[in-house]
Amino acid sequence: MEVILGKPQVRGNSDVVYNYAIPTAVSAGTALKRTGDKEAAAFDGSGTPFAVAGYPDIKGKLAIAAVEAGKSVGVLLADVGETIEVGAQVYITANGKFTAVAGTSPANTPTAATFASQKGDAIDLVSGVKIANGGALIDMIGGF
Repeated sequence: MEVILGKPQVRGNSDVVYNYAIPTAVSAGTALKRTGDKEAAAFDGSGTPFAVAGYPDIKGKLAIAAVEAGKSVGVLLADVGETIEVGAQVYITANGKFTAVAGTSPANTPTAATFASQKGDAIDLVSGVKIANGGALIDMIGGF
């Protein structure tokens, strides 16, 4: 299975995607935190994650599409060796990647999202980079 990072695979009434200004480039499929009105940054364990980073809105500009809610959204996993069970709760690590492990010291941030697939090869559509077993789909119908 191939997972396209930062994009809802199932489009319709469940997806919410907005554009945000960002201070530095962010990898597709990682978590974002809000830093101001229409501004976001990579989630780093501080603040509250609110979206999955999509792709640059305009080439050369520091703006990004952010998936705030959606069905079967492609995310980057924290550990390619981790076993992902469909329906398991989604947690976010301090480096903005996704896992099914709550973790300790530091604890991973829990979300209301669940895994919608087992892991597969993660594909970044902009760079063309493919990470073996590096991605999964999540359902975040009402957001995180």
